[in-house]
Amino acid sequence: MPAFDTLMLENERLRLRPLRADDAEALFSLHSDPRVMEFWSTTPWTSLDKAHETIREDQRALPLGEHLRLALELKSAPGLVGVCTLYKFSLQSRRAELGYALSPAQQGKGLMHDALRLLLDHAFGTLGLNRVEADIDPRNAASRNCLLRLGFREEGRLRERWIVGGVVSDTGLYGLLASDWKAAVESPEPAIVIRAFRHADTAALTRLWSQTFTDDPPRNEPGRLIASKLAHGDELLLVAIEEGRLNGAIMAGWDGVRGWLYHLAVARDARRRGLGGRLVREAESRLLALGCTKVNLQVRSCNRAVVSFYCSLGYRVEDHVSMGRVLGD
Repeated sequence: MPAFDTLMLENERLRLRPLRADDAEALFSLHSDPRVMEFWSTTPWTSLDKAHETIREDQRALPLGEHLRLALELKSAPGLVGVCTLYKFSLQSRRAELGYALSPAQQGKGLMHDALRLLLDHAFGTLGLNRVEADIDPRNAASRNCLLRLGFREEGRLRERWIVGGVVSDTGLYGLLASDWKAAVESPEPAIVIRAFRHADTAALTRLWSQTFTDDPPRNEPGRLIASKLAHGDELLLVAIEEGRLNGAIMAGWDGVRGWLYHLAVARDARRRGLGGRLVREAESRLLALGCTKVNLQVRSCNRAVVSFYCSLGYRVEDHVSMGRVLGD
């Protein structure tokens, strides 16, 4: 393989580049996070020395073309937030394995999808690979969805292949051929349309909210919410349509003082592609057009994944007491 130490891949919002010495703290933060390492093949890192060791190894190996590990950073905020790797190159078979990790704060925005598109374009184009393989924990639905969206095919399962930190897990094997990639590139992804709710969406939205908010109280029954919202106008009840299917929704409110976001939901098989973020941004845009300058929302304190999602979009946990009363009780 050619030398990789000067390689840089980029698109309009992100950049992939070799690790630098000043990436050590961010690299350690990534690989010491239990959420990132939950389905990894090693336990979370416990020492910053491991990050320095990894960077030194890359500085030795990349000029020799032994493997290709690149830091993922946003152009708008430089600094490592993830890594993408091609390793275990087989020159004779023109094959390599794929690895990747992304900070939880950046997940759900489609960043890893975009980064891996860049890397796979390079793998099948410049490097002339015929096959790229990925080995993932079958429990990692987000990783599986990311691979399937890129065109990978599930090719098998190896039982109890890993024992990490005393936890036994299977391996899901996924493969992508150059011919698969060519077909995927030539077939554009389906367009996603975010628009105001229509009465014809009622059944689909009721189903989505029922499947997402399974423990909501009776007063939040989907049909009741939809009817109540429509009584006050439908311009802030938004749905995301993909290939004719309702895959997401969000409800916003504006009382003349501040805006509110409610009931953001994305279909399970459409998650981890940035759809939730797009719905939030569209709702914000419509609120801003109405004169809104501050948006609030409420999340159950135990729902850390949702809190992290909103933090990644620029929201902050504020030091207020949330109070409520159900009228009519």
